Amino acid sequence: MRWLITLLALATLTLVTGCTQSAISSHQTDGTVTQNGKQKELTAFEDIPANSDTKLDPEASIIISEGDDWMGRLVLNNDMTPFATFDYYRQHMPELGWNLVASVKSQNAVLTYMKGTRVATLQISGSKFGDSRITITVSPATGVMPKKVK
Repeated sequence: MRWLITLLALATLTLVTGCTQSAISSHQTDGTVTQNGKQKELTAFEDIPANSDTKLDPEASIIISEGDDWMGRLVLNNDMTPFATFDYYRQHMPELGWNLVASVKSQNAVLTYMKGTRVATLQISGSKFGDSRITITVSPATGVMPKKVK
């Protein structure tokens, strides 16, 4: 039940942040985003892994704040299949300090991670061309996570 509350909180954050004025500009098309007049590249999000084929979709992304406490939504595209993309993030997110909370591996996969006081939900979907679209929503954690079952 708590995961449902967390998911609803993430959806609410996504809707609320869509109306914020500190969101990114949607006028960049080269894999960079503009926030408060400053241009950002995908590499500016050091706690989110991205291979060399990953491209940021700036028109669909919303970034709030910066550094280790950034929140918002990153929308990425890459040339890997959804299953390969799932495996990539499942391997590399923990290397950057994220702890896996839940995962569903399917054609429309979901990974949920926690790091400090933030939660990251990755939604991975495929296209008819075999590539992947990754939507990463990062928000503050709400409530208390259940204790680890042994």
